[in-house]
Amino acid sequence: MAPLAVRPAPPAAAGPRRVLLAGAAGNFTEWYEFGVYGAFATVIADRFFTPSAAAGQGGAGPLLATYASFAVAFFFRPAGALLFGRLGDRTGRRPALVLVIALMTLATTLIGLLPSRDTLGAAAPWLLTLLRVVQGLCAGGEFGGAVALLTESAPPGRRGRHGAWQSFTVALGLLAGAGAAAL
Repeated sequence: MAPLAVRPAPPAAAGPRRVLLAGAAGNFTEWYEFGVYGAFATVIADRFFTPSAAAGQGGAGPLLATYASFAVAFFFRPAGALLFGRLGDRTGRRPALVLVIALMTLATTLIGLLPSRDTLGAAAPWLLTLLRVVQGLCAGGEFGGAVALLTESAPPGRRGRHGAWQSFTVALGLLAGAGAAAL
């Protein structure tokens, strides 16, 4: 008879509270950015979607283009859910969520560093819109994956409560983004 092989113990799973806080924090961060973008739509319109000669003169065209760029992220959310949901099913929820949050953070940082139309020319609004596409993909991938992780890691009898934090932090993030913009 062959001796039994000693297997190392699997790494300890994060506690339900820690998973809940991590999922809520990631979701809050993503929706905070959406709130800030919406609150600063007029500034973004002036800096990115208004030709240099007309800067500061307002107008509906640049503002509509800004909101169209804002809406693009929502249109790409289902694609992000499919892409990152599949990745989460294959590699695990945590690695997929870490990737999604890292990509969202990178896209948000690049938007903050993106030169205006005056500096970069006509490429500025296109790059901004491309970064909004990345954010939309990430938001779609994060929401479903985080809800699944939150409910799967919840203690018995608490799945609904843990899953509800995802929707709660959407509202909280949007409110915080609007509040930060107001300040």
